Amino acid sequence: MATKLESPLRPQEAADYIGIDISTLYKMIKRGDIEGFYVGEEKHGIRIEQAEIRRYKRKYSTKRWGLN
Repeated sequence: MATKLESPLRPQEAADYIGIDISTLYKMIKRGDIEGFYVGEEKHGIRIEQAEIRRYKRKYSTKRWGLN
């Protein structure tokens, strides 16, 4: 059975999904809190895997409530 592939998110889409400003997202990528990757040979854009955003949200929500 084939699995459905999820498209990586553009930075604005990822920021909207998390509920943060895009500049905050870029800072988080730079710090290594969220892993992004460049697309194209000229590295014109960054994308973030949807699984990475879900991982971050789980980590944040468990930290917030002291569950980790």
